[in-house]
Amino acid sequence: MESKYKIALQEGYLFKTSRGMITTQDLFTLPLQGSNGFNLDKVAQTIAADIKAEGEESFVTTGTVNPTNSIKLEIVKDIIADKLAAKQARLNAKTKADKKAKLRDILSRKQDESLEAKTEAEILAELEALDA
Repeated sequence: MESKYKIALQEGYLFKTSRGMITTQDLFTLPLQGSNGFNLDKVAQTIAADIKAEGEESFVTTGTVNPTNSIKLEIVKDIIADKLAAKQARLNAKTKADKKAKLRDILSRKQDESLEAKTEAEILAELEALDA
């Protein structure tokens, strides 16, 4: 099967938003949530509602689900997953950086403590060694 992105680009898929239709490329610029309904979550909800409406039970006719909407939903869900993974990676990097900074601060204090624990003679000897 062809890539869902390739199909979307070749067919010129447009996605409904609160501000009008947008292209597949535009999806990558949307936030996950917020922006007064102009976000990926709302786009996915709209497509899912369209799919549900297409498949509503009828006792007279048989409904068919438009494969275009299924592909659109897969694309939006894929972009959401990528953005969530990137958000988690940024959070992990910040947590790691914070921990490293804290450890460096503790190390600096420990080094200061070890210097302060030295005798006057040891400190003078180190100063003389540095001047030499």
